[in-house]
Amino acid sequence: MSLVTPWPKFRQAIVRALRANLVLEDQLAGGWNEGSAPQPTAERPTVWPHGVYSLAYGPPEYDWTGVVNIVGADVVVFSKDSGDAASIDQLVFDTLQDAKLSVTGLTTLSCRRVGIISLTYTDAEGKKVFVLGGTYQARLAQSTPHQGSLSITIDSTIS
Repeated sequence: MSLVTPWPKFRQAIVRALRANLVLEDQLAGGWNEGSAPQPTAERPTVWPHGVYSLAYGPPEYDWTGVVNIVGADVVVFSKDSGDAASIDQLVFDTLQDAKLSVTGLTTLSCRRVGIISLTYTDAEGKKVFVLGGTYQARLAQSTPHQGSLSITIDSTIS
């Protein structure tokens, strides 16, 4: 077994959990995008509300038993309505907070919101956009990918 990069598998687990919440999927007309929202074009205008997820951090912690990756993902909702943004963010929170995510090849120790993201900006049409969400952190454990042995010889004299 070799060590794996945790983000792709954690990303899949997050997206799978978010899409499995049918109420959330119904409320999020624009769906989910990774990294940034798609840029609107004349042929494809922005659909509101929509969600974005991205890697925030992912430092590994090594010890003699293996490695624990602490992975943080920002999950936010963009909406033209502050009430919709808050309602959808609560659905995201209910879905991911303390979730038992299935991350293939890794042991998920916990998944919790560890930060809040709340922003507003004005779009190209001069309308306010509300961005609400948080940073979700999971601890993903992997065993050390090699076997080792330790030979010990003890000599003693009892008197």
